[in-house]
Amino acid sequence: MKRLVATLAVVLMNICPNTFAVDDPPVDSFITGVHVGIGLGGYWDYPSEYLGSNDWMNVALDLGCVFNIRVNRYLSVVPELGFGMIISS
Repeated sequence: MKRLVATLAVVLMNICPNTFAVDDPPVDSFITGVHVGIGLGGYWDYPSEYLGSNDWMNVALDLGCVFNIRVNRYLSVVPELGFGMIISS
């Protein structure tokens, strides 16, 4: 099974279109991006001894910044800074 997975990985890497690209346009070595996420959730008829109430809902907000640092032609490092907040009622 391990040999099959290794062979399949090598075959997929070799037929990837980027493997045979010769004249790629230059790519920026540092790219930034922003992400925003909003969520809504809740529980109804949850045991009140855990929450103090049997009905509640929450709103979640997630803000962040993403950096794409290109190490070489094939490798990028993508760190992310994020801030999340949940408001429950």
